[in-house]
Amino acid sequence: MNFTEKTHPTQENKEVSASIQKRKVLSSISNKLRRIREHKVKNAQNENEAMRWAGFKINDLIMMFLHNPTGNKEFKTFYQWKKEGKTIIKGSHAALIWGQPIAAHSKVMQENEEPNEETYKLFPLCYLFSQDQVH
Repeated sequence: MNFTEKTHPTQENKEVSASIQKRKVLSSISNKLRRIREHKVKNAQNENEAMRWAGFKINDLIMMFLHNPTGNKEFKTFYQWKKEGKTIIKGSHAALIWGQPIAAHSKVMQENEEPNEETYKLFPLCYLFSQDQVH
């Protein structure tokens, strides 16, 4: 690696860094919403209310509390809107939620052992746009 590469991060490195930062923020928000959900279930007035709160997934709560102040009901990815012949309005900001989990593999090194491959679920980031952000 030469001096220029060390002092000037590549576009790819900037994107990875931004993605990691977004993942950390979304993870923090998810943890807070998980605690709110647990509190609502624990302090529910009746069993129906407890079941209602217990049934919300983290992405449901993210959309309810963070990304849906205007009451938009239709959110889709860039490619889903494109498939319908729509385009995203320039300057629109996507709502960020967790994507469908995918299997990922990691090689773990134990002391004095061969590398061991572990499988785990990776939740990618998913970017959604509302019907108000397309034309």
